[in-house]
Amino acid sequence: MTTIKNDAWSRFAQEHGPDFATVEYISSLVTAPEAIAGTIGHSLMNATDPRVHEAIGLPRIRVFGPSQLDYEASEAVVHSKYDGSNLVEWLQAVTGRKDVCAAFNGVETWSSKIRSTIYRSIVEPMVTACGVPPRGLDFYSFIAVSGFTPFGIHSDPEPSFIFHLGPSTKTVWVWENDTLPKLPDNREISLHTDKYLKSADHEFTLSPGDFLCIPAGRFHLFRNNGPAVFLGMSYYREDNHDELLEAISTLVRRSENQQDLANTALVAASNGEIHRELDRRQSQRLSRGHLGPYRILPVELFNVDLPAECLDVPFAVNNNQISVMGQSISVPESISDEDISRFFQPGKVLRAVDLQKLTDSPSEGNALFIALLRVGATFQTTEAGS
Repeated sequence: MTTIKNDAWSRFAQEHGPDFATVEYISSLVTAPEAIAGTIGHSLMNATDPRVHEAIGLPRIRVFGPSQLDYEASEAVVHSKYDGSNLVEWLQAVTGRKDVCAAFNGVETWSSKIRSTIYRSIVEPMVTACGVPPRGLDFYSFIAVSGFTPFGIHSDPEPSFIFHLGPSTKTVWVWENDTLPKLPDNREISLHTDKYLKSADHEFTLSPGDFLCIPAGRFHLFRNNGPAVFLGMSYYREDNHDELLEAISTLVRRSENQQDLANTALVAASNGEIHRELDRRQSQRLSRGHLGPYRILPVELFNVDLPAECLDVPFAVNNNQISVMGQSISVPESISDEDISRFFQPGKVLRAVDLQKLTDSPSEGNALFIALLRVGATFQTTEAGS
């Protein structure tokens, strides 16, 4: 299914990337907002499944009330398995908050379905149009009932891309740097929204499907005009200073000598480890399609008796090894690379019995079927509910 107007999106990326330094609005960019909202639901269902928690850990989901983080409500959401019902109503019921606002970070890491949708609809056309995002991308979602953003007028250190999914509209105010260069007393946020609204340079009412780009450092404010969901994307621009510090930090943590950090860093620099670590980090981003690391979901989430859909994701088959967006699995020697390439076609429905016919035993076929699901090459509705 096409979820984004590819021509409009590619033109935007080509004309404004990679800096994305101006406020840009595109009406009806998302052609199927309900489909993307559905994949966010798939992701949330996996992220809140107790079986996933035991194998992988907890998701980062924060719940806010007006002007505050609600720790108790955040805990309630993380530990209450999403049942596939209306997202906003479910959040209200679980938290007991009528004014609930939830932020779900790393949304693309919890479901192969949303990963495939995001990569093909958003990431691939953007990379083709304006080049590789130097430090990768991050996707998140805000799900709210109504009212202003809980943290008020604020700015972000990287460009923000807002794909509004509805069902209600969202009003957004944005200030240019010379209008609101900083808040009083150098504050990072302001909850006194009324006194600044009239000075905003831009005011948009986003309908479901609309898109807005907010450049790095621009102060902005959201208001939900009813229950609404949006998919957000952070574009991490080149920052050699931070990239170098993160690489050094990784090497130091791996070192056995935790006492002499300065010497550890100097040794790493002298023998080329830092350059290799920088190259490794970039190769890792490329192999994952510039997205966050996919969670290898536990076996218990899948059913060999149900069919799976082959997803439209980058994959390679070589010497009985399948590599899919940063993950790899081994294939039984009884199955040729040609057989796998023939079976793995985007949109094709695959069953465990299809693979059993190619292997020496049903158990090998079943194991391969589950492995394809776990690495995100295929998608089964039971992965995230019906």
